[in-house]
Amino acid sequence: MKIYIAPIAGVTDYSYRKILKEFNPDMMFTEMISSNAIVMGNEKTKTDMLKLLPGDAVQLFGKDKDVMLESAKYIQSIGVKHIKKEVSIPIIGNGDIFTPEDAYDKVKKSKVDGIMLARGVFGNPWLIRQIKEKFEFGEVKTIVTDCDKIEMAKKHLKILLEDKGNRGIVEMRKHICWYIKGMKNSSKLKNEINKLTKVEEIEKRLDTFII
Repeated sequence: MKIYIAPIAGVTDYSYRKILKEFNPDMMFTEMISSNAIVMGNEKTKTDMLKLLPGDAVQLFGKDKDVMLESAKYIQSIGVKHIKKEVSIPIIGNGDIFTPEDAYDKVKKSKVDGIMLARGVFGNPWLIRQIKEKFEFGEVKTIVTDCDKIEMAKKHLKILLEDKGNRGIVEMRKHICWYIKGMKNSSKLKNEINKLTKVEEIEKRLDTFII
C-alpha cells in the first residue's frame, strides 16, 4: 500500500517536502507549477520553482497543450523522471484522510492500491508513519506529543528561512497554526504568532508555549 502526497499550492513547497521526506512517503508532488512560467520564465524563476528532492514528481498545469509539452520537455531535460500527466498510477484513494483509521478503512472498503494525503498532513507529517504502522502492525506505535509538534514547527521554520529568507516568516504562520491545532490555548498563540515579525521572537514564544 503506497502513500502519495498531493500537490497543494502554498503548502507542498520544497521546505515542507523536506519535512515530509523524513517520514518516507512513496511519492510527493510539488506545488502546482504553471507551464507558462516554465516556458517564459528566466533561469532564476525556473530554479526557484523547481527545487526538487530525489523522487519528487512535478505537477504541471496550463491551458495550451504546446506550452504544456514544452514545459514537460524542459523538466525532463533537467533530470526529473516523474511528471504527473505521464505517471502511471493505479487506483488511489483520496479525500478526508486525517487518521490512520481513515486510511485503513478507505483501503479496505474501496480496495484502492494506495492513498493520497492532502489536508491530513497539514501540521501532521507523522500521519505518514502512523498509517504505515497501522497497515504493518495493525496498530499505531508512534505517539505524537505537544512537544514533538513544537519542535517540528521550529525545525520547519528553520528550513523555510534557509529556503526563502525572511519572507518565510509570513508563510510559516499558517504552518504553526496547523502544528498547534487542538492544543490548549492554541488560539491565543495563533493570534500572537501572527503579529510577530522576528524569528527570535517566534522561537522564544514557541519555547515558552508548553512550559
